[in-house]
Amino acid sequence: MAAAFKEVWKWSGVDENAAGGPAMIVPFGGVNFVQLEGGSALVVRVKKSAKTKSRPNIRIVELDDGAKLGELATRRQAQMTLRPECNVPGGRRTFAVYGDIPAGAQGAEVEAYNPGTQSVDARLRVVVLKPRPVKISLRVLQTVDEAGKPAPHSKLKFEPERLLAYLNLILTPQTNIVVSLGSTKPTPLLDEAKIAKALDLKAPKARLPEVVSFDRFKDLLAGQRDTDAACTIFLMKKVGSGLNQNGSVSREVLGRMDSNLNIGMVADNDDTFFYARTLAHEFAHFLGRYSKKGETTYTGFDDLHSDPDQLMHQGGAGWRIPLAYCLSNFNPNY
Repeated sequence: MAAAFKEVWKWSGVDENAAGGPAMIVPFGGVNFVQLEGGSALVVRVKKSAKTKSRPNIRIVELDDGAKLGELATRRQAQMTLRPECNVPGGRRTFAVYGDIPAGAQGAEVEAYNPGTQSVDARLRVVVLKPRPVKISLRVLQTVDEAGKPAPHSKLKFEPERLLAYLNLILTPQTNIVVSLGSTKPTPLLDEAKIAKALDLKAPKARLPEVVSFDRFKDLLAGQRDTDAACTIFLMKKVGSGLNQNGSVSREVLGRMDSNLNIGMVADNDDTFFYARTLAHEFAHFLGRYSKKGETTYTGFDDLHSDPDQLMHQGGAGWRIPLAYCLSNFNPNY
């Protein structure tokens, strides 16, 4: 078996398919994990960095005993709290990689060196990323029930801290984006005259429909976003896209985002992890609007993939973020 560096988990920040070979991100001052398959006799070492000639900008340590494996076990336990099937593949060598100094987008190179043949049998590019902190507001849309009393439009139990944990589970290992919570207060949409006008109805009043059209209600909701947060995502039972003359929607969708208004919508889903991936997917449309380092395009970040594992999967939400998109759009802090 040819030696190759492999990811530990699907969302762990190791891109096995990166241009030029496997690559990974490591948080500045932190640690990430990678495995080596098929290289039991190889010497794993850091190639000297041209940018940090005095010493390498990363350190790599093999987790070959109980004490060292404890660090990985702690990370795994945190992952399993949210995703129980998060298992560490066996039969491979496991390494902790520490990010000491950012060294640009090209990063450092780890070599799996064969002393017998004096050849490098596997390579790994390592990019050290400073954190990109982003605050998100998650707010449940509030309508009125049959008795005319305020009630949540969403039918799911609202657990903002759990949703935040999922967002960071998906985004932080792959981009070093660190998400914090802004306002989680409900957003009342109770003015029936404004609702009727938004729906373009002849009737003077209307209640909020079961399927809320993003296109019809985004302007109303934009006025209620959390201005202390970078982005506000409103949660509701069903989300619609497109406009029909009778006030209905062209189609139901999982969610929508407007990166100019800094708002999005996400529809209910009983599968909590799928729901969280949809939330991360819509948030990523906002997060990925950086096309160059330090510049903002405000055009949003499009769905790019037919692969269902990709976070920006067309028509759905996976979890994987390729390293190239991390560096070009999500976090240029290298």
